Amino acid sequence: MANTGASIMLAAKAARDKAIALAIAGRDAPLAGAKAEDVVVSGGRLTHASRNLDVTYSDLLTRNGLSTLVADGNYDPIDASQHSSLKCVSIRTLAWSA
Repeated sequence: MANTGASIMLAAKAARDKAIALAIAGRDAPLAGAKAEDVVVSGGRLTHASRNLDVTYSDLLTRNGLSTLVADGNYDPIDASQHSSLKCVSIRTLAWSA
């Protein structure tokens, strides 16, 4: 079960990364030209503080014709072929809905 929490964290990070990519390069990208590392995610918004720009997740999904943003996370710290009792967890999370 220890892998479940790590898988959830990785799925959440992947969903966050997808949202940042949409904000930078998606349809009518509100943060076009920004670097991913300069985008701050907080309070349901993606913000580029130095340019005073932001967008909500809901608006971001609507701009891109999406109703959901989905990401996967899979954490496997040990090679399963060496430990027959180890089971890897893959979780698909529904991160945000418009």
